[in-house]
Amino acid sequence: MRVAPYSYDWIDNFGRKSPQTLIPGVDQLEIGQKIMFIFDLIDFEPNKHLTFRLNKRIPKIFGDTIISYQIIRQKHQACRLLVKILVNYPKGIPGVLRQFILPLGDLVMMRRQMINFKALCEKG
Repeated sequence: MRVAPYSYDWIDNFGRKSPQTLIPGVDQLEIGQKIMFIFDLIDFEPNKHLTFRLNKRIPKIFGDTIISYQIIRQKHQACRLLVKILVNYPKGIPGVLRQFILPLGDLVMMRRQMINFKALCEKG
């Protein structure tokens, strides 16, 4: 996710196709790294979880946003990926409108992202 969002590339990745193989070195994580162009890595534990926060330089159109991805091991060779999004919406009517619109967009984009991750994991 450091190099692409893996959702709908024509929307989230400026039309460029998300990589289909691991890019050497991209798995070397450090706090503060850019993730999906608009997030900063704020916490991680290898093979367990990643947590991002909307970059402070990005206008708060979406509100203050934090996203965590957690891997939950199910059994040998199987796991579940859990994603949690926490948004502190802006005050007033714009914030209320975003509370109804953004979750629908996130649902569509995250669903595509999870389908892509599943396909890439099964591909090997």
